[in-house]
Amino acid sequence: MPNTQWKRVKLGDLFDFKNGVNAEKSSYGTGTPFINVMDIFRSDILTQVDVRGKVEISNRILEENSAVYGDIFFNRTSETPGEIAFSSIYMGTEKITFGGFVIRARPITNKLTPAYGKYCFKPSSVRKELIRRGQGAVRGNIGQKDLEKVEIVLPTLEEQKRIITVLEVSDQYLNGLNRKLELSKRIRNKLTTQLVTGTIRLRDFSDAWQQKTIGDIARNSAKLNAGQDNYEVLSCTKHDGLVRSLEYFKRKVYGDDLAKYKLVPRNHFAYATNHIEEGSIGYQNLLDVGLVSPMYTIFKTTGVNDTFLYKLLKTPRMISEYKRHMTASVARRGGLRWVNFSKIKIALPSRVEQDAIADILSTLDQEIELLGKKQAIARQQRTYLIEKLVEGEIRIPENLKAPSREISYA
Repeated sequence: MPNTQWKRVKLGDLFDFKNGVNAEKSSYGTGTPFINVMDIFRSDILTQVDVRGKVEISNRILEENSAVYGDIFFNRTSETPGEIAFSSIYMGTEKITFGGFVIRARPITNKLTPAYGKYCFKPSSVRKELIRRGQGAVRGNIGQKDLEKVEIVLPTLEEQKRIITVLEVSDQYLNGLNRKLELSKRIRNKLTTQLVTGTIRLRDFSDAWQQKTIGDIARNSAKLNAGQDNYEVLSCTKHDGLVRSLEYFKRKVYGDDLAKYKLVPRNHFAYATNHIEEGSIGYQNLLDVGLVSPMYTIFKTTGVNDTFLYKLLKTPRMISEYKRHMTASVARRGGLRWVNFSKIKIALPSRVEQDAIADILSTLDQEIELLGKKQAIARQQRTYLIEKLVEGEIRIPENLKAPSREISYA
């Protein structure tokens, strides 16, 4: 537990609060960068390069509604009460502004080290108090007076700096994983497109690829109906490339409701007929049987490597082909029926080359999946450290060397 040097402090004693700018609709798009709700959701730290919106305002309004280094910003409204009052700290050097759905908290004392503001509103106890102070049963709102009443436990400045030192190490590790994962995905995606379209070839393969249609290597399985059992419900999504792209809703369907769904057996493909333009093709290989809504088309292949085909069907060129073959009669939106989908032309290498390409791409997917698991663990560890250190449940030795100057994010 925190010792007597840790003080419970109301936010109203630490900050002066102010709502942001509400301008005419025509004023947005150019002018001064301004912080909006989505910027807060995207990042704990904001600099001028992270702020995407712009608004035309006078110099007087900018002076009254500026965002300067060390200011904390809270979203004052959200779609649900549990998402109000998330916070970001502005660590930029350029004077910018902030939007009307945002509340600025400007420090009025020297009791809070600026970088500590990145962490001190994250613990669950603080989040619960912020949410409790909010209003609205459906859409959440919180005002300046509500924020002023919220209390946090504040350590000494020296201990704040020690906490920052530890948490910055955690952040740097997580940021490194994030960059590595993003780079790995970009490399995987580019290599996938090149390999499955024949733009580059594997060593020892030079045979010409054969031109076929999807109908030549696949059959429609639309007649499959659910039996009298319970099954997981599946959904095709824009997945990051893993073959397991039919994701599970966390529910099952029983009894008479089964008649509303189609069966997707193991090793079958499915695509959402009414929004195929988004590349929503999935391959079911995790469950023996799953369910999809009637708006999905289901098919089974023969004579091809399904991993290779799945990767091919997700490429940008194929998505363009889906759009070209769509009709406008499915649920009043563009849709792709099997009769048109099956006519789409594809180029296929030999089965041996398909298998070799699929093995490489599966290995890349496994590496990315492993990085994703490491990222998830690092996020959990960061959350744990913030919770315990900011609440004072874990104390840092006083001989830990704190940074001699404020960390710069600009």
